[in-house]
Amino acid sequence: MFREYGNVIWENVKKLPRGYSHGDLHRGNLLRTTAGKYYILDFDTSSYPIPMYDIMIMCNSTDYFNFNEKGYENSKNTYESFLKGYTKYRSLSKEELDSFYDLIAVSSFKRLLLKFMDLNCVDKEFLDNQLNWLIKWREQCSKGQII
Repeated sequence: MFREYGNVIWENVKKLPRGYSHGDLHRGNLLRTTAGKYYILDFDTSSYPIPMYDIMIMCNSTDYFNFNEKGYENSKNTYESFLKGYTKYRSLSKEELDSFYDLIAVSSFKRLLLKFMDLNCVDKEFLDNQLNWLIKWREQCSKGQII
């Protein structure tokens, strides 16, 4: 099941435009000074993959370890709000816009693969929970007409 879903989302994102990406652009890596200026921190995962990945990280409101029914709706609302400002400065293709939900699944796969680096953290229960998370996420995306 992991392989099947992984292949589906890979097909959906593999042709997205490449460019600079911070790689971990979440709210915790933004510093706001008392003067109101923002600074981006923590560039250890920056590279040239898919810039849309940064937008996904910034707007993703899911809980990787515990599936929450509200994660999809919260992420959708954050994403739509974010785009109102972002697209004033940079346009996104339809493929980029549509990739948001697939990239959340990619992020889940990425974290899963990182866990395999420490096999003491991976057991049948962990894998079953992650597969269940991905299945539920895919179902929610299908109901939202986005796969």
